[in-house]
Amino acid sequence: MTPGYSTRSSTWTGSGDPGQSRCVIGSTPRWNCATCSHVATTSKPARLGFVFDGPPCWGHDPFRLLTGGSRRIGIAWAIAENLQQQGWALSTSGWPAHDEEQPWGRDPNSPDGAGWQWQPADLADPDVPDRLVADHVVRHAGIDALVAVHARSSEAGLGELTAAELDLSFAVNTRATLLLVQAAAAAGVRRVVLFTTGVHRDPMPPEIPYATSKAALQGITTTLAAALARQGTTVNCINPGPVDTGYADEATTTHIATRMPAGRWGLTCPEVLGQWVNYAHH
Repeated sequence: MTPGYSTRSSTWTGSGDPGQSRCVIGSTPRWNCATCSHVATTSKPARLGFVFDGPPCWGHDPFRLLTGGSRRIGIAWAIAENLQQQGWALSTSGWPAHDEEQPWGRDPNSPDGAGWQWQPADLADPDVPDRLVADHVVRHAGIDALVAVHARSSEAGLGELTAAELDLSFAVNTRATLLLVQAAAAAGVRRVVLFTTGVHRDPMPPEIPYATSKAALQGITTTLAAALARQGTTVNCINPGPVDTGYADEATTTHIATRMPAGRWGLTCPEVLGQWVNYAHH
């Protein structure tokens, strides 16, 4: 790690610009690229620690592993499209079998032909996170960023809770994410972006397994950032807010829209969703 470089962590909420939460120290932040020998610098004004407005070094093709991409209307898919437009080399994964169990169903189109590497991955299996990272590293000879968008959706209130569903939601949403971070960190990842939900803003009584397992990610973000600080890796967690990915019924859609400042849900637009991850990446 270049002397003077420090990591940061933050949690952003809402649908839109995450805001100016970045901080820097010193007048010439710099970073040695983990993949090549190039040293990137920036002359942005100093505030509290070293961070970049642009990618630190893409003298080589940047490599990113993204999870949760099985539906074209989904958040992960839109992010992948945006990253591909920017020239990222992507490995993505998803689990259509989970979508089949949900009211919205699976995407009728195969995710294979998207123009980036995709593979099915059941993240309830504790061996899968390490395999996903290993496959990505073999394919691209490195990993610059990990974006964990995947989620197991579970509608279960207090009266419907079962130990099995709690365990499964935790396994996919929390355990798998931590194991992905562990494997990516061992491979030299420089940017980690996690996704949480809005239970810290509003109660979610019908979705206790999902909300509990996602809230754990938000709660552990600063700890992960501290654990990875010495290797110069940043860790950020995003709450995208309500995004129209086709899961809500008409009544829910209308109710949520009336509570949003813009009078609508967030959009699965690559340019908008990509901004969140790009900001967290930098």
